[in-house]
Amino acid sequence: MLNKPLKKTEKFFYGMGNLGYGVISQTYNNLIMFFGTAVIGISGTLMGIAVAISVLWDAITDPIIGYLSDRQKSPLFGRRHGFMLLGFVGMAIFNIFIWSVPSFLDPTGKFIWLLVSMLAL
Repeated sequence: MLNKPLKKTEKFFYGMGNLGYGVISQTYNNLIMFFGTAVIGISGTLMGIAVAISVLWDAITDPIIGYLSDRQKSPLFGRRHGFMLLGFVGMAIFNIFIWSVPSFLDPTGKFIWLLVSMLAL
């Protein structure tokens, strides 16, 4: 097969496929520490612990989900489309949960809410 250069429109549409994830990911990565400490009032130590736990969780679950999606054989969705649909809906829901911590919770409750939402995202 010949390797021919991609057209500008092809590059654009390949990039658009990552737009939704990129917006959520960059917002989360850039603002989560500030949001947790300055807005919600969780200590920096607890926020660091929450971020560390979520990164470790991601390192454990990514290969597992990759393994499962490689072996998925759905007549309706194909190999990965079911996982992508579930991921799209889950990211939308848990992104809202992360930024909507109830104000009536005490700091421990806010930490748990945020941690669970981060793990689910």
